[in-house]
Amino acid sequence: MPSLQPKSSPVEEEDQPVRGAIREIIPEVLYQRGQILTWQREKKFAVFKDLGIKTVVNLWPKQDPDLAESQVVNYLQLSAVRSEMMLESRMETAARYVAELCQEHPTLVLCEAGKTRSVYFCILVVSFLQEVSLREAMDQVVGRIGSVSLKKFMLDRINQRK
Repeated sequence: MPSLQPKSSPVEEEDQPVRGAIREIIPEVLYQRGQILTWQREKKFAVFKDLGIKTVVNLWPKQDPDLAESQVVNYLQLSAVRSEMMLESRMETAARYVAELCQEHPTLVLCEAGKTRSVYFCILVVSFLQEVSLREAMDQVVGRIGSVSLKKFMLDRINQRK
């Protein structure tokens, strides 16, 4: 089971606002934030290189054309226009697959604001990756992110599942 201890990064030292915006859920395994579509291409690529990110999961409906030219190996566009879409079975299937990819290389999960959809998806991934309940995974993820906006229906699902 991957450790949840924080790891210092060269990007952290050079560019605290950008590095601070990339939340380390499981160091060297799983990262989370809001969209990066508006970031300069070079900044995105530098962060990907520094963190070794090879998979990006985008839950925001807007696709990022820069990712087609990056060193990202896997780009998963899982559009969730509304937060309710996160409860669809395709999201659990995708989270199980992403958990497998996380064992190969670091993964970044994105959504628009980085407070709801990407947080919930990370909870699913951590649950599968570490074989823990959704509640235990939520405690870990929220503990790493801090301020989140999970919806009541998401919390109900988390509390229903073992």
